[in-house]
Amino acid sequence: MSLLLSSAPGHYQEHPAAPGADAWVEACWTYTATRAGEQLVTADGRIDVLLRARLDPDGLLSRASLCLVGPADRSARIPVAPGDFLAGLRFRLGWGAICLGLPAASLRNTWVADASARERLGAKAAPLLTALHAEAAVAALQRLGEQLGEGVALQPWQRDALTRMAALQADLGTLHSADRSRSGRRHALALAGMPFATLARVLRFQHAMRLLDEGPDQSLAELACVAGYADQSHLCRDFRRFGGYTPRRREAAPPTWRHRGRVAVSFKT
Repeated sequence: MSLLLSSAPGHYQEHPAAPGADAWVEACWTYTATRAGEQLVTADGRIDVLLRARLDPDGLLSRASLCLVGPADRSARIPVAPGDFLAGLRFRLGWGAICLGLPAASLRNTWVADASARERLGAKAAPLLTALHAEAAVAALQRLGEQLGEGVALQPWQRDALTRMAALQADLGTLHSADRSRSGRRHALALAGMPFATLARVLRFQHAMRLLDEGPDQSLAELACVAGYADQSHLCRDFRRFGGYTPRRREAAPPTWRHRGRVAVSFKT
């Protein structure tokens, strides 16, 4: 789940995984809305455990609820209000399905609501739901991520699929590492929730977002060529599908994306 702020400015931070859990946890993150509007969620192919709560003026959290956010291959917009607090545990590609014991395909473009999420997480969710401050919520997410991956024994096909996903990510969304066999498609659906070809498009879109952020003055034709698209039209179609905006309207996606790959220094535990 990638959060990009549309018409709802807010404060976004990423935090490190617990020591030893970074093999399966990409990051923990927090976001607090500062005014009413919409939050743009872009496709990223990951699974998140999400805490949603209210952050009172005195810094206390209340009205906490949980959900599991499945891997997305399209953008979405979520209404937020001032004081809405979101905290998430984002798994690395393919690991969410393994750690949660859920087939990713069943979660594709869906959210598992509070009651079902609590049932799935069991007692491990208690510290998160009872966290009184943002710092405590981050610490609870870090511990939850650690617990969910402890003792996981990968099956050979899972290990192979994870290796292929990592190669696909390293290849910046090209299809050189994609497994197009019937078993490869089945394994990709089980762990990523989408075929390798679709995941490759999502990863290429993310790469294009980074390139656009690093070089906002480049032409779209140049961006399309460097990012591996056939042409500018192809680039714009993927931005509309996966990002909910076009690269010509870069201002529609203010910079929470720039936090990806960086770890916020506050709230470190």
